Amino acid sequence: MRIEIEERLTGKALERGRILNYFNNVSNLTGVLLQKKTGAHSIQEANEATSDRLFFNAVAEAFRGANAVYLEEERLFAAFDPDTHHAGYVHLDCNMFCEGFMHVAINYGRDAEAVMGDRHMFLQARGFEVETTPLEAPSTANNLEAFG
Repeated sequence: MRIEIEERLTGKALERGRILNYFNNVSNLTGVLLQKKTGAHSIQEANEATSDRLFFNAVAEAFRGANAVYLEEERLFAAFDPDTHHAGYVHLDCNMFCEGFMHVAINYGRDAEAVMGDRHMFLQARGFEVETTPLEAPSTANNLEAFG
């Protein structure tokens, strides 16, 4: 996982629990949003009733609700540094957003894979691309701008 790699490369211990809790909370919030949007009796029922496009839009909404903003941080240590980012904001780059979206997708049994373009990462879902950052867009026509 990215946490172990960054710790090994930088020699700095990361707040693993805090980082994992953040992404798990985004996952939980996604389920709550799906349930609200579908009127389903359970999160599982809502997930089953939701298309992939609507699912990834809910993930984007959950990240917005969790104070995630785009910034080229490159390292989790900087992205989650409370001394740098005030008011509880988390600054994620395109790779971290993709990894976060993938974390949530895996939790809900959704298919998606990270695609590395020219200095940019995005997701490929079933039949469409998911742009996980608000400032970048892959150069294909069948694009879902999750933060749009």
